[in-house]
Amino acid sequence: MNCNVYFYLNASKGFSQYPDNYTQTIIKDALSHSSIKTNISQFAISLSGKLVYLTYQYRYSDAKYFGICCEYNNIMPTNFEYLFEFFDNIVKDILNKGELLYYDSSGKINSRVDNLSENVALLDFYSGYIRTILDSKKAAFVTSPSQNYTAQKKSVGVLSLGDASTQLVNLLQVYDNVIVSRENPYICGYVNTLKKSQDRIFQLETNLSKLNKQKKQYRVVALLGFAILVCLGIVLSFNSDIKSLTGDLNTRKKEVKTLTDGLNEANVRIDDLCAEIAEKNHNITLLQREVNGKTHKIDSLIEEANIKDSMIYELENEVSSVSNKLANIESRVSKKMPIIINDIEIAGGDSPSSYDYGKTIYSSTASTLWFRIKYYGLVSGYKMLKFKIYNHYGTQIASSYDGYFYSYNYYLFTGEDTKDLFKTTAIRSSGKYRIEVWYEDVCLKSKSFEIK
Repeated sequence: MNCNVYFYLNASKGFSQYPDNYTQTIIKDALSHSSIKTNISQFAISLSGKLVYLTYQYRYSDAKYFGICCEYNNIMPTNFEYLFEFFDNIVKDILNKGELLYYDSSGKINSRVDNLSENVALLDFYSGYIRTILDSKKAAFVTSPSQNYTAQKKSVGVLSLGDASTQLVNLLQVYDNVIVSRENPYICGYVNTLKKSQDRIFQLETNLSKLNKQKKQYRVVALLGFAILVCLGIVLSFNSDIKSLTGDLNTRKKEVKTLTDGLNEANVRIDDLCAEIAEKNHNITLLQREVNGKTHKIDSLIEEANIKDSMIYELENEVSSVSNKLANIESRVSKKMPIIINDIEIAGGDSPSSYDYGKTIYSSTASTLWFRIKYYGLVSGYKMLKFKIYNHYGTQIASSYDGYFYSYNYYLFTGEDTKDLFKTTAIRSSGKYRIEVWYEDVCLKSKSFEIK
């Protein structure tokens, strides 16, 4: 499904678009109606004549966002469950690559560039990928509605994700723009998980501190209880009312037991909290190892790319050296041989076509012989070519004053070419012949031919 794909970014230096053309006004207008809530994916569907603009936007802060716009002619997609997953996955892939967007040390999303033209190669890759993958079956394309240009037409309509497929066409007949959005914990899942883990660890540490204080208080109470028991023992030795003292002692024992049970429960809770903290620390360590592994992989790819660049540079130098040598050889050869003749072709007849060359020549129909050459020109310009023809006895057939059968000053071109030479009616009888092409004192090519 053909479409034009545009990318846009609102970073620290403002709005940037690639390719940057007339669509910037349309895209900015669609974005002006979207929500500025952080961590939300949105689609704005706009009509301009028969053109449909599907503008995807992901906000990673209230003022910063990254997006993709697809321009279609008289059609539009309606399967937004598929579209959200497709475009969110592209943003996730861009974050993993880290060339346009990346996670900083605090786990937040930031832009790597201020202007999208700084990484055109990556954007061209994603543009081709979108046009290839976003096919009509999954995206559920339908014909776009005719626009309603009445004065009552409103500017913005909002659809829930579940109603987007069934009500989109109807709403576009009433509204200039239709917005479909959803919360997006998918892309920022790592950040949210890490933040919640840190908050949970802080809460557990706070609870542990409180329990340690309670544990100390319980120990003081236990010591006091023990001191009371000692005192009671001393009092019993001097008090005649043993029963009264025994009852008081039992009461104090129950209080001490209650305090001891509370202390044991607190210790068990402290052990559980310590185990939970250890598990969270282990998960954080695993995440850090994963980050370190990906960083090492990126460093390896950069090193591999540098090695390939070095090899390409050496090959370019080698190719340049060979080219210079070939040019030198070609210059020296061209002084003696302005052309290299690949083939001499002969045809017979009054006015042969191109396909007649190379066919058998018969004396009964060969009223005229036609000659041409296929050559590779080393230099261009007028060059005097001379021709010798020998009969089957080996005797030269001469018709010009300088001993050659024919000579002429031809204009020759550089590179591959074909040149018609001359025609003659002087050779008609059956037999075997040989023609030679000469330049100055060098025979450039010879070929035998037969007239039957």
